Amino acid sequence: MSEAVLSEIQFFIVGQAYYFAAGVLICYDYCLTLSREVEFFWRGSRLSPAAMLFYVTRYAVLLKTVFIVLESDLGWPARTEESCKIVVGCAMALNILLLCCAAVFSAMRVYALFGKAKHLFLIILCAGLVNPAITLYLYLSLTIVKHPFPDQCGMTYNLADTAYDSWTMASRASSVVSDGLVLVLTWLRVRPVDVAVLGLSSAQGRTLSTVLVRDNAMYFGSLFVLNLVGLGIGRESLVSATLGACSANAA
Repeated sequence: MSEAVLSEIQFFIVGQAYYFAAGVLICYDYCLTLSREVEFFWRGSRLSPAAMLFYVTRYAVLLKTVFIVLESDLGWPARTEESCKIVVGCAMALNILLLCCAAVFSAMRVYALFGKAKHLFLIILCAGLVNPAITLYLYLSLTIVKHPFPDQCGMTYNLADTAYDSWTMASRASSVVSDGLVLVLTWLRVRPVDVAVLGLSSAQGRTLSTVLVRDNAMYFGSLFVLNLVGLGIGRESLVSATLGACSANAA
């Protein structure tokens, strides 16, 4: 067995390990928070737009985990190329749905914090939808295949490596801009909390500010940093590919 084949197999195994580790964390988090979901959403709660967004986001993540397992070599043994197209296609659709839900969630958060400011809602929503739009374009440009060894579903992009890297960097950059806007806007808004308008005491107002700033920093700050890291990795790959192409042409 050649070194290239062994390297490819190792890449698949490591990739599966990361996916399964993330899936385990998602299932573990679901079990931890199920009692709160029952208390705050199932018992007498009306089906509001916010509740619908919660359900779609929460259960799309769980469903996507199932499809990720199915498309791996731990899925069913009699997979075919057609079944791979169905499984991978469903996982891709759920990924697009989750990206759109994240954009709507960010826009709704800013909309609520700024007194139903529709212009800010539209700005954040449009910025957040750039990533799923680019991701959808990349998904439409790929071909889903069945790998004979390792036995699992896979995909090949019908784009040049540099073009794929450029589009990936563009999607990451849009996420950095969107998450950065939400991070800054939320921080600016919750610092001077008007406790009189909210009908809260000074102590309650400080507590609300602390919770909003903390949760905002943890969620959007983490996304911001992760997208920056992804952008840096993509930039490095793009530069390496460009230098390699230039060296090949020179030779």
